[in-house]
Amino acid sequence: VLPLYRYLQTRFTSYGFSEDRIIIKKGILSQSIDEIELYRVRDYSVFKPFLLRIFGLGHLQILSSDRTTSNLTMRAIHQPENVMDQLRDCVEKARARTQTKEIDFS
Repeated sequence: VLPLYRYLQTRFTSYGFSEDRIIIKKGILSQSIDEIELYRVRDYSVFKPFLLRIFGLGHLQILSSDRTTSNLTMRAIHQPENVMDQLRDCVEKARARTQTKEIDFS
């Protein structure tokens, strides 16, 4: 039952990009929509487990300074490296438009 639930959870989750934000739609029966402003994205990483790699899939993890969605994992997406590169370009354009700079206080 758990593998079927995880499959349906992944299957009924969609990710989209606009010029200002990442849009996440989740839900099997009910649907929730969440957004992350692109200028708030701080870091990206790709993880490709063996079974997903066979099918050209992987996970893209996004860290942001967004209060509600500070850690987003885009699961089982095609060509995660390409998506990461496209996202990085969109983030840089959004930061240039909003004149936002990332500052690390660590």
